[in-house]
Amino acid sequence: MVNVHQRITKEVNRRYVLMGMKRPVGVPMQVYRRQQQEMNRDISSLKSLKNNGIVYDLKFKKFPNAFNPSVINFGEKYICAFRSQEFKCTACILDKNFIVDETSFFTFNLDPCVDSRLLWALNGDLLAFYASPVPDMYKEHIRASVIMKKDSGKFSNNEHFRVSPQNDPRHKNWCPFISNGKMYITDTVKPHKVYEVEFGKAVANPIISNWTSKWYKPLLEKRGSTNAVNLGNGMCLGTFHTIDGKYYDNGLYLFEDKPPFKVLQCSSQPFLKAEDSTPCTRWQYTICAFPMSMIKKGENIIISYGENDNACKIFKIALSDMLDILQPVNDI
Repeated sequence: MVNVHQRITKEVNRRYVLMGMKRPVGVPMQVYRRQQQEMNRDISSLKSLKNNGIVYDLKFKKFPNAFNPSVINFGEKYICAFRSQEFKCTACILDKNFIVDETSFFTFNLDPCVDSRLLWALNGDLLAFYASPVPDMYKEHIRASVIMKKDSGKFSNNEHFRVSPQNDPRHKNWCPFISNGKMYITDTVKPHKVYEVEFGKAVANPIISNWTSKWYKPLLEKRGSTNAVNLGNGMCLGTFHTIDGKYYDNGLYLFEDKPPFKVLQCSSQPFLKAEDSTPCTRWQYTICAFPMSMIKKGENIIISYGENDNACKIFKIALSDMLDILQPVNDI
């Protein structure tokens, strides 16, 4: 009998042959067509903010191919969780300059675990929200686990629980955030679909609002990327990504910090475009700068992101630069 991990690995391996001319048996047509789209695209009018900020490399000697890091405040330091293997989550401590403490690594018993997003819960525990591709690779659901108990300062393995509703379609890239003393999680960006999270329970009764924007390709699906941050002025800043063939671009949106979380503004251009990532020969399935977390630090924004499933980066930029590319949206 094939175990769950072998079944998932088999599905992942199928993606590597999508670059061929013939669709492999068992590969969904939607995935295949996306990969077969034109490899090159016109980016002459496409801008980004990468040159406005500073990019730091996160280097893990023990995990040279780590990717998709999520970073959160930890006093004067930071906690970073990343994918140390395809379905493994490892965490460590970073100093205030994003230098890795090589003695702090802790790999969690959350296998299979995809793209952990961190959030300090209201009770002081540190939560990791992640996608679990079990039992179906193409129908992930969202789970969460406490990875550091309140005031302990130490990573630990604890029970995990389902967050996304039972018997729903595929759930991936849900983005947790705190606002006005409550915990929420964003399911989809457009429409803006937000759930209130009760600790240890699956979410229910989403809050939904719809909107239109001037994003450079308005018909592309907007999927969540990082946690939203509360700006303290009644607004939250969130991020999303769109997939243009095999190119992942990243945008911003601004929404009210209380239900129904009405979206007010959205960027028309990326703050990070796919081509801002460093080319990688190990992984060519996508061209991707993939944000995972966002922190407001004074008048700056700190975003952690992965590059092409092969590297971990930190992007630091002035909040004002981010807000400058936002434009008003229309309700539907």
